[in-house]
This record gives sequence, C-alpha cells and structure tokens, in this order.
Amino acid sequence: MSLGSDLDQYLRFAMQQDSKLEDEDEMQLDIDNMSYEELLAIGAGFGNVSTGYSEEVIMAKMMQRKFSFSTTVP
Repeated sequence: MSLGSDLDQYLRFAMQQDSKLEDEDEMQLDIDNMSYEELLAIGAGFGNVSTGYSEEVIMAKMMQRKFSFSTTVP
C-alpha cells in the first residue's frame, strides 16, 4: 500500500466516524428547553420507571432501635 492509499483510507474512516457523531448529537433531547407537556409525552413513552424501593419495603427491612437520652452526667 502506498502512503496516499493509507491516507485516503484514514480520511474515509475519520469522515465516517464524524458522521456517526453528528447523528448521535441529533438524537439527543434538549430537555432544558422543553415544555412541561413535551416532557410528559416523553415520560409516557418510557412507561413506568421505578426509582427504588417503596417506603414500606425500606421500613420493613430496616432494623429499628429505640434510644434514650439522658441529661444527667455521672
């Protein structure tokens, strides 16, 4: 292979990668400039998203202890 051929291959590869990055940028959502209604529509598309355990499950799994506070010094 000649240097010119290698350079051509590299440039074609670089342009393909640049094109892919531009496509990915276009797919990203600019949620900072969306209305409340637009955000709700996007959320509806995701469906039910769990953010963690419910309070009931957490409280059931926690070890609970009672502490007493005394103001007397021995």
